[in-house]
Amino acid sequence: MVDPLFTTLCQPIFCCPLEDIMHCPSCGTALERSLFHGVTIDNCTKCDGMWFDPDELRTALYRATSPAVAGQKTISSTMPLPCPKCLTEMPAVEYAYHSGIVINRCSRCLGAWLSYSQFDQITQYRVGTLAVNRLAANHIDIIKDANRWQFGRDLLHSRFLSSFVAALYLVTAFVWGTPEITLNLVRFLLLPLVCIWYADGLGNLTGISLGLGRPVITEKTPGDFVAIGGWLLMLCPAFVALVAW
Repeated sequence: MVDPLFTTLCQPIFCCPLEDIMHCPSCGTALERSLFHGVTIDNCTKCDGMWFDPDELRTALYRATSPAVAGQKTISSTMPLPCPKCLTEMPAVEYAYHSGIVINRCSRCLGAWLSYSQFDQITQYRVGTLAVNRLAANHIDIIKDANRWQFGRDLLHSRFLSSFVAALYLVTAFVWGTPEITLNLVRFLLLPLVCIWYADGLGNLTGISLGLGRPVITEKTPGDFVAIGGWLLMLCPAFVALVAW
């Protein structure tokens, strides 16, 4: 017969459930709770392995501020490991599919096990290596240069800008000049406007001569050169007016 006093004293012990203790899947050491980049995780003090519950890895990576030094080596296992939480076999998978960093992930509880410096390697992968960042910066510079060049070409072939300059000429001639001067200016502006508006088409023309006794054009001319010639021709009256003034 059990002593009632013994039962009373031991009842709290029997009623308290034992706390589940997770163990390192690599070395079997009991995992300890610790704060890592603002996230409470379970880690192994012996082999430095870390267990991340769902969304903890994403949060820790987001809060990480100091990526690993380039060239740091990662020691990882490509073998399946038992999940420290549910003991389900965790297959080795590649983080982000093409990072080259192999981690173990549980398909049941969706946690992830990282060993040694894998977390720092993932942080470095997300931030980018020095060579990758330098290459990206070079590409950005190339794109900026191309955009500036394209902007210049757009201005060079701009029908709006050339029409505005031509209209300014005509208004000035009409207000300060005579109808004859205005008519002559209209005839003069036709050629530069055609060169600017249809620069590429004119540049592709071959086998023609610009006048009697002049050589025949045998090679194609870049459209930008034709447009530049049109602008120089169009701005001639302005240069003459400035010199005369």
